[in-house]
Amino acid sequence: AFINLLGTRPLVAETFGDRLGPFYTLYILLVAGLLGIVVTGDAFNLYVLLEIAALTGYALVGMGEGRAPLASLNYIFMGTVGASFYLLGVGYLYLVTGTLNMADLAARIGADPSPPLLPAAIALLLATFMIKSAVFPFHFWQPDFHTAAPTAVHAVLSSVVVKLGVYGFLRMTTLLFVAQAPTIRMILLVAGVVGVVFGVFMYFPTLVEVPIANMFMGLGMHRGPLLAYLMADPELSVQSILITAKVIVKN
Repeated sequence: AFINLLGTRPLVAETFGDRLGPFYTLYILLVAGLLGIVVTGDAFNLYVLLEIAALTGYALVGMGEGRAPLASLNYIFMGTVGASFYLLGVGYLYLVTGTLNMADLAARIGADPSPPLLPAAIALLLATFMIKSAVFPFHFWQPDFHTAAPTAVHAVLSSVVVKLGVYGFLRMTTLLFVAQAPTIRMILLVAGVVGVVFGVFMYFPTLVEVPIANMFMGLGMHRGPLLAYLMADPELSVQSILITAKVIVKN
């Protein structure tokens, strides 16, 4: 987020003009929410911080011109659905465990991995983070968000904020629901593969006319399999990403 702010500083001045004060205020709140999400150890605090990041994201997108306010409205609708799912899921977890501390949740779920309402809680949290990371079939809000948001806003939201779902999946599979992690990975893998097939059939004419779009479409639609791969072997995944980045830089 800091590097993005430095790199887009001239563009921010050109785009927002006399609205620099509100822009930087919202940006700082967004970064504060993101930092809080990473360090918090409480499930309800995570909800609050997710909402801080989301609300500032809505406002930043809405500061754009043209279709930006409508894109922000669509973003609000999907974000509200995700927040509702998360709150319900956390409520169910509290009903079955009596705590919202993530370490305590992990210990109590590990001691009794099949209490009532736990599958519903997992499903709701999974849907929440699929919406946040725009995994098929919860990706329909993303095109307007990417194309209509101001460039400086789009850069930070697409590179950092959308990855909140990835962070949520990692928390779910490595801490809270270790016993259910294989099932969660398989769901993400299936959703990602179906998303790839769906995207190819929907946008095949565009891909034929504009070949370069093929690369970017693939980067966007394989997030489900990538998440499953990342959670299956994080160390190997990081090595693969570094090797791929090295190849891209050389070419």
